[in-house]
Amino acid sequence: GVSLLMEEAVVSTQSTGMIRWLLPTLLLLVESVQADLAPHETFESHSFFPEWLLSLIQNLCTYGLVIVPGALAIRWIKQTNYIEKINPGGPLYKIILSCVYGKQDIASDDVEKGIDGVSTSVTEPKTAGQVKKLILCVVGLQCSYLMWGYLQEKIMITKYGDLQFKDSQFLVFMNRILALAMVSGYVTVFTQPAHKTPLYKYSFSSFSNIMSSWCQYEALKYVSFPTQVICKASKTMAVIIMGKVVSAKKFPAYEYVCAALIFVGVSVFLLWNPQEAEKNYTAETTFSGLIILLGYIIFDSFTSNWQGELYTTYKMSSYQCMLGTNIFSSLFTGVSLLMEEAVVSTQSTGPPLLQSGPLPKQPRSGL
Repeated sequence: GVSLLMEEAVVSTQSTGMIRWLLPTLLLLVESVQADLAPHETFESHSFFPEWLLSLIQNLCTYGLVIVPGALAIRWIKQTNYIEKINPGGPLYKIILSCVYGKQDIASDDVEKGIDGVSTSVTEPKTAGQVKKLILCVVGLQCSYLMWGYLQEKIMITKYGDLQFKDSQFLVFMNRILALAMVSGYVTVFTQPAHKTPLYKYSFSSFSNIMSSWCQYEALKYVSFPTQVICKASKTMAVIIMGKVVSAKKFPAYEYVCAALIFVGVSVFLLWNPQEAEKNYTAETTFSGLIILLGYIIFDSFTSNWQGELYTTYKMSSYQCMLGTNIFSSLFTGVSLLMEEAVVSTQSTGPPLLQSGPLPKQPRSGL
């Protein structure tokens, strides 16, 4: 029945009733995944489909409730040139212009005023200022990542009575909604370059960003945070490959050699390290952890390359990029949480954000 609904939805994409078919189809998929998840609360109880895979399918289905209608609407607007049929200067015209086309007629040196009222264009800081800013960024980045790594691992592996944290999606949502609040305040107060980027283009990096974050949190159920850090060092090759796919970038041969050597070294460490072998991992747990980490590397590599392409094309500030990305990330994860009723059911007994029983065996790190 689901496949028949999907076929009818595809056929009707050119008609005004296309979303009427797609939404029930996606809802039906979500319900079927939720029904499959209910009797399988632990990894070991489902031999063929591990819990992380079912959770991933469920998340993708709920993201589709936002992505599919949005993509169809944008396609219809472009194909019909709908913006030319409405009143220029009206609210609907401005929304479509910002979301679908962007403000292409704005000069690159224009700025958008903040509360401070400064209207001069942003100038490059002097060398001394660049050095101070670099030091501040390095220290801030390292401190933030250390604290982030410690807290995220503590949340995911700590027992709360007889329960353990389950819903990685909820952590991603809280991360993105707080980031959205902070960057919104910043761009409101401080002057930014005039924004020209079509808003929908942030959805690509937003989707890959929340997927990489989900993989990172979910992987902590199977591997330690230090193992994740080591694995991240091997994403150099993925970044190079994704750069060629997204931006058609060219890299010198020695960068491929360096990336390949790093990948081999990390693979040897993860698969044949005697210290890790003493942890008595099961084959299933190790394989699941590596698959999730591979997903993290792919999605994270796409995020950085796509954002770099946006910087090159539209010259927006990093804060504007953060704002656009976090708007879509909060939307995707918020809708997903509402659909799986994770937030609402935290008020009841046995909240789905937590689960009873042991997680797959994995080491405690020294962080």
